[in-house]
Amino acid sequence: MKMLAAITGMLLVLGALAPKSGKAAMSEGHRWVAASMTCPADTPRARSAVIKFLKSRGFAADRTDLGLTVADTANLRVLVASTDSAACQWFLQQVTVPPDRPQDWAYYRAGAFYFVPIVPRCDLCLRHGSLAVFDTTFMVKKTLGI
Repeated sequence: MKMLAAITGMLLVLGALAPKSGKAAMSEGHRWVAASMTCPADTPRARSAVIKFLKSRGFAADRTDLGLTVADTANLRVLVASTDSAACQWFLQQVTVPPDRPQDWAYYRAGAFYFVPIVPRCDLCLRHGSLAVFDTTFMVKKTLGI
């Protein structure tokens, strides 16, 4: 199941990175909220997915591959419109959150990385979310099932 979630997350992120414009882009996933919202709100489910990646032993090799340090993980913060509107707009335009089921998602930063978790709103489904990790130039560095 973890492998399926990782593949699904990878396809969502990679497929979403193709440039989109016009009405078709605005009708996909959560794009309809782009006009009224810059940065999605922090949610416990989305934050817990990022915390799991940053602290779980199961992801230690992934953190090492990225060069994430303990100091980086201590500075996790949700992106907010007052200071991060450009980054939030990029994510809103380029990363699709599938509309087929309710999901929690937000944008976070720790160290030199952005984190985009997409987690189903289902207590039994929490292990079937995905996490995309981007660098500060918005290049995808990793996609994971979480």
